[in-house]
Formats: sequence, C-alpha cells, structure tokens
Amino acid sequence: MPDKDKSQKGSTKVTQFAEIPLDIILPPKKAIRENITPESVSSLVRSIKAIGIIQPLILKRVGKKYEVVAGHRRVMAADLAGLATAPSIIKSHDKTTTEAIKLHENLYRKDISPIQEAKHLMYLKKHHDLTTAKIASMLGKSATYVKERLSMLTWQKDIREALAAGYINYSVARELTKITDDETRTSYLSYGIANGVTPSVARQWRKQWHDTENLPQDPAQVEPAPVTANRSAGYQVNCVLCSETVPLTEAQTIYAHQKCLEKIEQ
Repeated sequence: MPDKDKSQKGSTKVTQFAEIPLDIILPPKKAIRENITPESVSSLVRSIKAIGIIQPLILKRVGKKYEVVAGHRRVMAADLAGLATAPSIIKSHDKTTTEAIKLHENLYRKDISPIQEAKHLMYLKKHHDLTTAKIASMLGKSATYVKERLSMLTWQKDIREALAAGYINYSVARELTKITDDETRTSYLSYGIANGVTPSVARQWRKQWHDTENLPQDPAQVEPAPVTANRSAGYQVNCVLCSETVPLTEAQTIYAHQKCLEKIEQ
C-alpha cells in the first residue's frame, strides 16, 4: 500500500515508492538546467555504476508515464550507466508545489548559472501567473532577490552570455552591465574573461568609466583621470607598483589585502 501524507488542512497527498522503468520516464516539461549533456554527468554515471542511485527521483504521473520533477541529471546518468529502472518517489502535487520542488532541487547547486535561474523565474511568472512575492516565498528569499534576478534578463547580451558560460560571476556582471558604452564594456569584459576579474576590480572599472564619462567638456577644467578612454590608444590603467600608465591589455590582475595595497601606494 502506498504511504500517505496528510496536509494540515486534512487533504491527502499520495506518496508512492517504486522502481520505475527509465523508458516511461519523461524529462521535465520545463527544465531549469539547459545544458545537460553526457559529458556533464560523466562523474555521476561512474558513481551510479559503482554504488547505484542513492537519492530517488521525484516523479509525477502523466497518463501512463511519469514526468521528472526532481532528478533530471540522475535519469540521464542512469540511462548511460545501463540501468533499466530507477528508484522513484511518485507524488501528487499541484503545479505550484511541483515548481517549488524543482526550484529547491536545482537552484542551490553550484552548476546552475544565475541566468538559468532568472529564465526559470520568468517562466514561473509568465506561465504559472505567480507574483514576485509568491516566488520569493517559494524560494525562501526576499522579493528584492527575485527582482534582481529577473532584471538580469534585461542586461546586455555579451554580459548575459559570459555569465551563463561561467566566464564571470554575478557580482562582476552586475558591475560591468552598468557600463553603458559598448566599446568600453566589451574591452573590460574581454580582459576579465582572459585574465580573470574580481568584483572589487570590476567595481573600480565601473567607477573609473563613470568618472571619465562625466569629465567637464572644457579642456581647461579637465583633471587627469586614472583610466583614459582613448579610442585610438585603447583603455589604460595605472600600475599599482610603479604608477606608470599602461594599456589595459598589458596589465595583469593581482590579488592582495587592502592593507598591503595601502603600503604599496604610500
């Protein structure tokens, strides 16, 4: 007999544990992860071959088949490992609860990019008619967090693509997207991808660009700026060791304590 979980309101939710054949398990209708490949689950395949599936899938009935609610990667890995069935938990939930389970299964894992997260949150707003406050409640996050995530979908394409690919992190992307001049932003982004960049460095770049953009138009009033947006010579920065101005492409990112930098600058 299937186990039954009773909610506080007295309604009955049926939970059934079973070994389900992989050939009747459907992928999620809307997957959060967009980049699941055989290569991305190779380590999981090795684990399943060695010790099997430790954490059961969570499925829901769809006619005579089952749709994945949680465990999309495990399904692919199990198939690649040569399994015929997978241990599964079949639950009966409404659409909102199903989406909440997906969120908690996926969004706290390192391999989910902020852009994938933002896209799924927007999907929930559009297709499940959920408010920002409701989504925030489902996530256990603030409404501000959800709004900031959704705002990423309006960022420049080059920033979104770099963030989705993992070339830069969210904090760096948030600083660079504030640089509205395409040429300047592309230069900084290219350098950051090639050499690495911390949020503090990206913040400095953004401030330097802002200061340059807001220099007085009268040449007599212009003070020397730490970064020069010279279209012909390229973008320049001051070396923290010798103070010499060098092209950004010839500079290297360094990591140091703030107190150490203060000693260098003295």
